[in-house]
Amino acid sequence: MAESMCMVCGQGWYPHEAKTNLMVAQAAQLAEIEILVWRAIWPEITVSDCQVCGNKLVFRACGTGADWILSCAGGHIVRQAEHKPGGAPGQWSWSTAADYKRAISGGLIVPGPDWQGVPAPWHDQTHLRTNQCGRCDAVKGAGNGMVRLTLPQVVRYCLDNNVPCTLVTDQGDATDVYVNAHPSMGHDFIITAAAAPVRTTPSVLNSLAGALRRCALSNDQWCLIRDIATRMWWRLPWDQVRSVYFPARVLVKPVAYHCAWDHPGD
Repeated sequence: MAESMCMVCGQGWYPHEAKTNLMVAQAAQLAEIEILVWRAIWPEITVSDCQVCGNKLVFRACGTGADWILSCAGGHIVRQAEHKPGGAPGQWSWSTAADYKRAISGGLIVPGPDWQGVPAPWHDQTHLRTNQCGRCDAVKGAGNGMVRLTLPQVVRYCLDNNVPCTLVTDQGDATDVYVNAHPSMGHDFIITAAAAPVRTTPSVLNSLAGALRRCALSNDQWCLIRDIATRMWWRLPWDQVRSVYFPARVLVKPVAYHCAWDHPGD
């Protein structure tokens, strides 16, 4: 889907996260700055090779699974992250009752005040919705009222790859994005940091900008970085803009920066 362009500054209006994700992956594959991009998302990263097989790690944007994956040619996933900028809904993935049991026993989710209990196994298969289907979602093409059990995508990815799924967001924590925002959930369960540690959008921008101050990049590389910074900054809520420090604000295109401040309610 094409992005709408601002009639005032000519920049993308409400930039799509999928395109931003691809641009971040492009920057993360530049030899000059690759590990700096990795560390902006996962500050604890200290190596560039897989500790299992020794192959070089590669950062990529994915159409399936987590938005960003850091893995080697041998398929060992070292880090993964999901990007949820302002306004992006928290998606749920198909799951089973056994997945819920694994998530609980592994400390990935803990019961909340409105805990609905471990779902019965019959929720695993496509079925007609009942009043016990608070965690089930519609199955496309299966007919009206047909649903299946789901689980927040970040928990699903953690279970699949045995690696926490970092949540890059400005919408709070994983519970806020996936559970509290779900209309039928109430405060069903809490997604723990063991499943989805949070890295705020301002933190990513601040980390990247601080590291890049010591780098000599080409004009094209700087253009890519500025495009990324502008797109991520544009999706920030106004109350979080002040958390973006000066070096990171400098990366935001001036035309977009001034346009946003001149038209805050548009």
